Amino acid sequence: MGMLMTMLTDPPPSSEREDQLGQVSERLAALLQTARVVNSSLELHEVLDHILRRAKALLRAESGSIMLTDPNTGALCVEAAHGPRAKSIVGREQPFGEGVSGWVALRRVPVRLHGAATDAEFRNACKRTDVSDAVCAPLLAGDDLLGVICLSNADSSTLFSDDDLDLLVALSNQAAVAIRNAHAFHEMRRQRQTV
Repeated sequence: MGMLMTMLTDPPPSSEREDQLGQVSERLAALLQTARVVNSSLELHEVLDHILRRAKALLRAESGSIMLTDPNTGALCVEAAHGPRAKSIVGREQPFGEGVSGWVALRRVPVRLHGAATDAEFRNACKRTDVSDAVCAPLLAGDDLLGVICLSNADSSTLFSDDDLDLLVALSNQAAVAIRNAHAFHEMRRQRQTV
């Protein structure tokens, strides 16, 4: 939303404005397509995979994951992952407060990081050396934390921007709706089977 507001208040030169409008258009189209998938499927893993794949492509990220809160353990569990470490991290649990995802889950606020963490709060959360920058947003349904979506290592020609974080937050809102719908559907199915 930040890029669109900047364009309205302080228009850039024509060619730059066309590039920005193209990027805004691409992002809005991606949000619309994601909403269609979210509203057409109750298969949680299919929807999470679509949202993560779309976010990773739009934000030019090397890696990404969606972690959901495990109601039994209270930890975050990786449900979808893309990138070099994807196969090794799916199913892995991470306590709240540990890593960037745990930090975001604990505080329920989105974050954008560049380079080595210098803030004392982040230094303990960001111990991985293979992450040069990251954007991460909580998956919230009202007051309930459903999980976290994170992307790391933007394309080498750029770093994640505030606009990228805004887009990730919009995608996280759609993911939260999908998670709620899928959980409700599966609970209803389970109840029917026990009757």
